[in-house]
Amino acid sequence: MVKRPCMPRVCSLPPGEGQSAPREGMFDPPPRGASIVVLVTTATELVDHYFELAPGADTAPYFAQFADHAIVEDEGQTHRGVEAIKAWRAAVPGVTYTVLDVRTTGDEHVARAEIAGEFPGSPVVLTFHFTFTGEGKIETLAIR
Repeated sequence: MVKRPCMPRVCSLPPGEGQSAPREGMFDPPPRGASIVVLVTTATELVDHYFELAPGADTAPYFAQFADHAIVEDEGQTHRGVEAIKAWRAAVPGVTYTVLDVRTTGDEHVARAEIAGEFPGSPVVLTFHFTFTGEGKIETLAIR
């Protein structure tokens, strides 16, 4: 569970100000089983999205945010490719994340987060070093 709120960015104008009235069914929920596409545009939003998905029981969206050739480094181990990342993630205990801050230096985006759960030394503060592809997929993630 991410304790830092992540607000969607929605812009709307009332009808008559450059926009027509909503079409019938426009705001209905998607049919059961339909895919939902979330457009994320900034690095901070991508990092927030990672922490929103990380504790979730539905792992498909979590793994979908990684590039096929992604690399994760955690606890001195390197995991290359989505299949290796899935194996790594399966061994991670259930935790909650509280994002403390996110900063950008060049192409790297660094988040400090408090992680709490059923593991020795909990809670701990770790840094998550992200790089992203041009398409917004996680290319590298180093947890220190």
